[in-house]
Amino acid sequence: MARVTLTFDNGPEPEVTPYVLDVLAKHGIAASFFVIGAKLENPPARACAERARSEGHWIGNHSYTHTESLGDAGGEGAFDEEVEKTQSLLGSLAHPDRLFRPYCNSGVLDARVFKRADIARLQRGRYSCILFNAIVRDWEDGDGWPQRAMSEIASRDWTTLVLHDIPKTNAMRRLDAFIARARDAGHDFVQEISPDSVPLRRGEILAPMDAWVSD
Repeated sequence: MARVTLTFDNGPEPEVTPYVLDVLAKHGIAASFFVIGAKLENPPARACAERARSEGHWIGNHSYTHTESLGDAGGEGAFDEEVEKTQSLLGSLAHPDRLFRPYCNSGVLDARVFKRADIARLQRGRYSCILFNAIVRDWEDGDGWPQRAMSEIASRDWTTLVLHDIPKTNAMRRLDAFIARARDAGHDFVQEISPDSVPLRRGEILAPMDAWVSD
């Protein structure tokens, strides 16, 4: 009935990511993991990202500290510290399209996300900006998110869903049942990102980004 793309933010976490990978393998689903650069400096966490990459999942950049949107950050060095540093840490784990998902203040897409200079840097670096069209706040409600996700999937032809492979709320214990429920409803899981969630691909702007940019 509808296509569903699963994306996972804020990992890798040795307590959670391996379980998520086990569930995805059980269901034969390929997803994308947008990782925090600082976590990659922890060898057990990096091993989780390495496993994900080896199992066919896409690995993207979700900033180094995940503490402040680029649009809110002061100074000239935020892009280098948050984006370029993480890309360097990713190394061969990174998807060739240099997937970058910005920190968005708990899922709020507004003018705080980027400065105009950040968009120019993403273009020069041939990054792909990966956003989303459904965020179900699993980090706040570990039990209720699957119902919200099902409602989101039913509302459009193709949903790019944000989940979080982190310990908070133990939300990923619901992942297996959620996938089974969605499949029973006739939905199809795909790895590709829905076009409405990719405003920038390999440095080329595909859709207006002004709503997410401050001067």
